[in-house]
Amino acid sequence: MQLSDEQFVDEINKAFTSDAHKQNGIISITERIRSYWQQLIPVSPTTFQYPPVVINIEPRSRAAFPLTLLNANQYARPRLVLIGDSAHRIHPMAGQGVNMGFGDVLCLINILEQAVRDGADFNSLTYLVDYERQRQLQCLARLLSIDSLNRLYSTNFSPTVALRSVGLSFVNEFLPLKKFFAKQAASRS
Repeated sequence: MQLSDEQFVDEINKAFTSDAHKQNGIISITERIRSYWQQLIPVSPTTFQYPPVVINIEPRSRAAFPLTLLNANQYARPRLVLIGDSAHRIHPMAGQGVNMGFGDVLCLINILEQAVRDGADFNSLTYLVDYERQRQLQCLARLLSIDSLNRLYSTNFSPTVALRSVGLSFVNEFLPLKKFFAKQAASRS
């Protein structure tokens, strides 16, 4: 946050193209394994994608957000439920926090509609606890997976980087697995 906007743009572009953190041994291993996979499984065509070049940023548009993991112990109390960031907070990875919030809203709507269909008070803790149970189950799994990915990509420990690189290459090449992960990331759970 201390850099000028111009310096910030320069640092972003350097980060996209720098070889400072490149580990050639790991790249070599990954390429050999990728070559082997191409002989065994159907792979997606590989195209090199140059990183984008940032030209400028909007003045006063930069902000810092703490990378936090938070999950409330309870989402429901009599006549009260927590949804979205009040119930859970996660690292800003691929918009998963907002997807979880959308999932909360959809689940709560379904629960409240069921209470009305049953002729019950829609503020009944019986129904609100059902919302809590469903969302805790789905959100906790997503929170843990996102936090694990954050930890996995926050290390420079060579064996971890090697396994991570090989695993990511495998997912990228094996189309059914790649589609599965894309579907999971896009879901509103």
